[in-house]
Amino acid sequence: MRLQAPGNVGALVKKAARKATLPALLAGGFLIGLCTIPCSGAVYLGILSLLAAQPTALIGYSYLVLYNLIFVLPLIILLVLVSSRPTLNRLAHWNIHHKEGVRLALGSGVVVMGLFILLVV
Repeated sequence: MRLQAPGNVGALVKKAARKATLPALLAGGFLIGLCTIPCSGAVYLGILSLLAAQPTALIGYSYLVLYNLIFVLPLIILLVLVSSRPTLNRLAHWNIHHKEGVRLALGSGVVVMGLFILLVV
């Protein structure tokens, strides 16, 4: 079972996107942001509250640098690595042949993190 929209939905979305006006795009962006904030916004709210709680701007700035090193730099490194077509092809080929193992590892990792969070909180 795969989590994806049915094939005919893609055609409807493309058709609607061609007819979209600027207000419709803004409303759609607002709705998407409204739906994704609960999932991804917790990290940013935590970082902002940590920065606001610091006694000096220098300490807050150092935490901001640390945040960028931990969360943003790995994303930039991955983007640079997969921007090469041969590297992307090798990764896709590897992923096709190891799909079940990757799913098992990712699912197990999420379960372990959930149990760890339950133990800590």
